[in-house]
Amino acid sequence: MEPDMAIVSQNDTQREFAESIRSGKYVEAVATVVSKLCHLEIVTIVEDEDDPRSPVGLAHSQGIAGQRMITRMDLVGGDITKVIGKRFIERSEYKPLQEMHNQQVTEGLGIMKTNLDNLVKAINSLKNLKDLDGKS
Repeated sequence: MEPDMAIVSQNDTQREFAESIRSGKYVEAVATVVSKLCHLEIVTIVEDEDDPRSPVGLAHSQGIAGQRMITRMDLVGGDITKVIGKRFIERSEYKPLQEMHNQQVTEGLGIMKTNLDNLVKAINSLKNLKDLDGKS
C-alpha cells in the first residue's frame, strides 16, 4: 500500500514552460513552474480487492471515502487540507499507514523546498547573466 503522489505531469509543465519561453513570455514561464512547485497532494488508499467499489484503477479522488487519507498543501496560500477516512481513525491496524502517510508528506515538503531553492538559484543565475550581458 504505497501512497499515490498526485502531481501535474512533469511533461505538461515542461511543455507549458517551453511554449512560454519560445513566445518570449519569461515571467509567465517562471510563474508556471512556481505554481506547480507550490502544491503538494499525498493520497493513501486502502484497497479491498474483494469489494467492487475498491479504488483499484480509479482516480485517487474516487473510491471509498472511509478508506483514504488525503493531504493537500498550498505553500503560497498557506492552505493545508487533510481528509482522514473513518477506517484510519477507528482501526488501530491502520496506525502504521497514518505514520507512513505523514512521513510521505514530510518528504514531499522537503522535495518542494529543494525544488524552490533550485528555482531561486536558477533565477538569480539568469539575472546575473542578463546583468553581465547588459554591461558588455
